[in-house]
Order: sequence, then structure tokens, then C-alpha cells
Amino acid sequence: MLNEDGSMDAVISMDYFDDILFKGKMNNMSFDEKRQWLIDNNIIGPNAKANTIGYRIPTQAQSSIHALRFVDVIQAVKSTVILPEEFTKITGSDFDIDHLYLSSYNYNVGISEDGIQYATTTFNPVEDGGKYSNQYHQNNIIDCLMTLLKDSDNSINYLYKSIDNDTDLITKISDQIPETGSTKGDPYNFGTLHEQVIRKNDYITGKTGIGPFALNVTNQVLT
Repeated sequence: MLNEDGSMDAVISMDYFDDILFKGKMNNMSFDEKRQWLIDNNIIGPNAKANTIGYRIPTQAQSSIHALRFVDVIQAVKSTVILPEEFTKITGSDFDIDHLYLSSYNYNVGISEDGIQYATTTFNPVEDGGKYSNQYHQNNIIDCLMTLLKDSDNSINYLYKSIDNDTDLITKISDQIPETGSTKGDPYNFGTLHEQVIRKNDYITGKTGIGPFALNVTNQVLT
């Protein structure tokens, strides 16, 4: 699920790099040529490192934010990303109005002395008249966030704990409760307006119950 550096692998459409990297400078290159250029510069592929932060909207906890490493690109419409199965569970996405927003490093595209085009995330203030550019500061901020997101060795790290875990725990506990016979009535009264108001207040005053609340927004019946 996780790479050694704490990131997750993903595949994204080429349009993403057209926007953040190429920006119309390589329109004469075919899809295959652009893809190979990205691999050669270790922006995608087996030697690539995490270069993008993906955060789910709505963001309910730290688990909604992750460091992504792109291993490949596809010819697809804009705003297309393929994520690992675990990403859905960890972030608590339920396929309604959730969106994934991406924040990537700024890239400085240049040409080496031997005429080879390269890309780097380094912005030298000396080359910019001694001033630190906006791209320099933005990359530093992403560096700090990446350090936190990839801290998978921290024993108290909550970034990789799904908000669905509480639901799984309830299911496991309920399976262990022995059946002693038939029961009459509804002890929890989930259908009453009074109970609905109480449960809603429980859910909106803290993290307690936020998982079941997010997944049962049409009613508060825990199924």
C-alpha cells in the first residue's frame, strides 16, 4: 500500500503535467515523447519520488491528505487520476461529492550545457537577482508538508488510519454478542425525531461518530 518513503502510487492524465510543467512549451512533442521525458527526468516512473500532495475535499482529518508518487501517465480527459484501492478507505471517500485536489512542486525547466532539457524543483535566488521567488517559497512549504505526510515510522501517526475503522470495530464487536432469543421493540428508537436530533448533536460536536455520520447522511440508522 505504502512506498518506503510513505507515499502512495498513482497514475494521472498527461494534461496534469501539461498544466504544471510543460505549459505549452512542448506542444511539438507526442504523448510518448512527453511520457519518456517525464521518466528520464524521474518525474514519473520507478525512480520517481513523491512530488504531489493530494487532499480530499471535504477534509475530515489528516487521513484525508496524502503524498502521491506518479508511476505513469495516461491519455485521458483532464482531471483524471487512478488511485490505489486503499486510498479510498483511508480517506473515507464515499463517491458522492468528494473531490481530490492536487498541489505539486513548481518545476524549473532548463537546458544543460550539452543541450539536454531537464527539470528541477530548485530555484536559485542568485539567478533571480538575489531574491527568493514565489516558486522557491511555495516549494519549501510543500517540502515541509511532505515531511509530515511521509512520516510513516511515527508510532502515533494518524495519517494512515481510516475514519471507517470505527465502523469496522462496531461490526466486529456486534458479531461477538451472543443471541439470547428474540427481542421486542426498538431499544434505540432511531426512527424518532428526538433520537435523530440527539445523534446529530453527538456527531457535529467532535470527531466521535463522524464516520457513521458521513456515510449515513440521509438518515442516522447505523446499518
